[in-house]
Amino acid sequence: MTMPMTTSMSIMIGSQKAHFPQTRPPTTLMSTAHLRPPAFSANRSSPCRVTFSDESETTTAQSKKNWTYTKSRAQGPADTLPHTYAFDHARRIGARRTRLSPVSSAADAMRDEYKVEHYPSTITPTAERANSGFGRTPLKLGRGSLTHVETDAQVYLQPIMSLGTYAATRNNWGRAMLLKPLAWAIWGAPLAVLVMVEPSPAVAEVRIFACEPEWAALASEIGGDAVSVYAGTHGRQDPHYIRMRPSLIEHVRRADVLFCTGAGLEDGWLPVLLQLGASASLQHGQPGHLIASEHVRLLDPPSVVDRRPRHVHAEGNPHVQLLPENIGYMASELARRLVVIDPENTETYRQQLSAFQERWRGASAGWMERSSRLAGMPVVAYHESWAYLYEWTGIRQAAAIERLPGVPPTVSHLQEVLELARSAGARAILRAPYEPTKGMEWLSDRAGIPIVELPFTVGGLEGVDNLFDLFDVTLALLEEVHDQY
Repeated sequence: MTMPMTTSMSIMIGSQKAHFPQTRPPTTLMSTAHLRPPAFSANRSSPCRVTFSDESETTTAQSKKNWTYTKSRAQGPADTLPHTYAFDHARRIGARRTRLSPVSSAADAMRDEYKVEHYPSTITPTAERANSGFGRTPLKLGRGSLTHVETDAQVYLQPIMSLGTYAATRNNWGRAMLLKPLAWAIWGAPLAVLVMVEPSPAVAEVRIFACEPEWAALASEIGGDAVSVYAGTHGRQDPHYIRMRPSLIEHVRRADVLFCTGAGLEDGWLPVLLQLGASASLQHGQPGHLIASEHVRLLDPPSVVDRRPRHVHAEGNPHVQLLPENIGYMASELARRLVVIDPENTETYRQQLSAFQERWRGASAGWMERSSRLAGMPVVAYHESWAYLYEWTGIRQAAAIERLPGVPPTVSHLQEVLELARSAGARAILRAPYEPTKGMEWLSDRAGIPIVELPFTVGGLEGVDNLFDLFDVTLALLEEVHDQY
């Protein structure tokens, strides 16, 4: 496995103004640490104004626009020494670019050889305004290029509050300045609780974090109203490449069950996610840690595992959701785990499992009967995604467009695939929703065969809303190819 390196570059431009007198140095009027001096950093601000006038022995500490405190003593006139220090709102704009790339010379050589032209990267424009002496609000727009064809966009609006004291040294007027941050904190605390704390549901549901849509759909079937389910990915995402998001960390932190595929499919993001947010109950060996690849038979384990830059799953092919019997196995295992975690709803889980298994067995029998027509039909695929589909339908893969798993094809390799497709009489090119079409279109034009997009998982195509739809639609599309070509 090639060790990656993250390269980041940030450029920020900001402005801030300070107004102060020239008649006397400020050191006699300010405490050492609390009132920011005229020398300031471009990314911090203190929009606080302090005014002293000895003429009437009146001292005024004034927070710009927000709060005023005044106290007077009549002890005779004195020299007038006005000193006003005002810091305006700070503003910053800029951008940050981050790119993941291999660092070894061997990896660079492999990249050139196999024409790897893409590594995940993000660019994040940022605008920030310090809107008070004790808070600032950055707005970030993140856009990431995750795969050849997939991007991920996010918006961050993050109010930040800090508590501090701005004080002066004369006549304890610092007490007046202390009132502002304390009042700000007292007023802001209920608002922070209102915004950040999500109300707990009336019923203590078991929270399930599913890495892929197929397991989220199965969890909803078995758990019913006793569970709440969150899917970490959607049907048109490549589960190999998932961008770490704050929402993922928050949902896995609150989860009671982690339900994922395993077999290396989520190795690029799940270990970090578990380290950042998961409780002890979600760690390996606990009832809340459910990995499908540990409970079903894996196909196509590689004979050789090397360090070439590609998708190599040492345990076997991870796309186990495309074999109906695997869904049945995982339904039983999930129900068993839920009974352990939530014994009060044992009867609910048993009833849900029984009803689902009855429907699933009936549907599976119908799918097996329909699939008999497809046995021996040759196809071309982009990636080794369909091994479990071939297992029960009898479809035969003549060639793969990728030269190596995870590595885009070269022109010479595409020419080889074209010859294999023609000699095998391939009927179609199978495509998952997230796979790039460039090589497929080249092959389709020259071989005269269609590109058929299959759903691959729940939500992969419009109208595929559950596991039953997944297999119904997949078979219907394959039957159409069989009948027309």
